[in-house]
Amino acid sequence: ITDRNYPYQIDTLVFTEQFILLAEVKNITGILSYDPTLRQFSRIRADGKQENFPNPFDQLFRQYDFLTHLLKSKGFVIPIVPILINAINYATLHTSMRSQPIILVQSLRAKLAQLRQQYKKRYPMDFIRSIHDYVMSQNTFYEANRYVSIHSLKRGVLCPHCNFKSTMHYESRTFCCPICSRTNRKALLLTLRDYRILVGPHINNSQFREWTGVSSCKTASKILAR
Repeated sequence: ITDRNYPYQIDTLVFTEQFILLAEVKNITGILSYDPTLRQFSRIRADGKQENFPNPFDQLFRQYDFLTHLLKSKGFVIPIVPILINAINYATLHTSMRSQPIILVQSLRAKLAQLRQQYKKRYPMDFIRSIHDYVMSQNTFYEANRYVSIHSLKRGVLCPHCNFKSTMHYESRTFCCPICSRTNRKALLLTLRDYRILVGPHINNSQFREWTGVSSCKTASKILAR
């Protein structure tokens, strides 16, 4: 959606008879915390290191302000609920997040039930459809550039627990992360899925070794056979 040539990329809008849910979705592992005074969003990784992230709440409320203004300009008045959803279900929310609009994805059903209890007024479905149709009419779709050079892609079996930033090593018939020390047999399947989507449906021994970082031709043959 564009306002004065500035694009607003909203992840998800859920239209209900009682409210509109504006959801921003993130995929962040670790222990997530927030300092409202400094407006600093951070996480503690499995190895104990702290990393700071751009404040997603600022992004969320920019979208909330924009959507509120957009609807009011056309005479649409309905509660809009902004929420940040972390899609990594094994992340942990620090107690500093209690007053912030953030949940883990497994809490979404309970959150929706709570909101239905909180917002009692029901709006006619024709009114909701009018809002939906207007918002969609403001949406701009861009053609994706479907060509990606294979040389620009990140190689290796990437660790899901480290948000796919660490490259895993193959040892003792599985892949192990040098950062969090976790093993994950399914990480290879994710890597091959990415190869299928980004490169193609067929892979030989040489391509497999280049893509996964497995150096031994014999080891690659055994993995492929399995």
